[in-house]
Amino acid sequence: MVHFAVLANHEENRRSTVRLEKIIKNRMGIHILHRTIHRILKAEKIAKKHPRKSRRRKWICYER
Repeated sequence: MVHFAVLANHEENRRSTVRLEKIIKNRMGIHILHRTIHRILKAEKIAKKHPRKSRRRKWICYER
C-alpha cells in the first residue's frame, strides 16, 4: 500500500521527497516519512544517493 502510494504519486508529480510527503498526506491521508519515501525511490532506482551529504563533517563538534 505504502509502496504503491509513493510510486503512483511520484509518477504523477515528480517532486522532491518532502513535497511528496505532503501531497500523499493531503490526498490519501497516509503519513509517510520523507526518509521512507526516499528509501523506496532509491530501491526503485528513481532517486540516487548523495555521497557529499553522507560524509562526516569535521567541524560539527565545534558547533555544539
